[in-house]
Amino acid sequence: MQECTGIANVSAGVLELYPNPTANEFLFVSSGNGMLEIVSASGQLITSRRITTTRETVNTSEIASGIYLVRYTNAAGATSTARLVIQR
Repeated sequence: MQECTGIANVSAGVLELYPNPTANEFLFVSSGNGMLEIVSASGQLITSRRITTTRETVNTSEIASGIYLVRYTNAAGATSTARLVIQR
């Protein structure tokens, strides 16, 4: 039996979301190619999209007000998560 000494923390880096809280759109800044997902507090996938640049504007006008998680997975498979507040 092997002893477990820890779990590797694999992160895609710090996510930047501006403005946050937001009303209709936010600027997403990342390391580049990957997948962005917006997930509700209950775990429901609201939307996803492929990210191809380091700065992308994401439209949230069709998403209800609330607190969401923005999950970004880069091309290497590392994942980072940030909280997003949509407020109207």
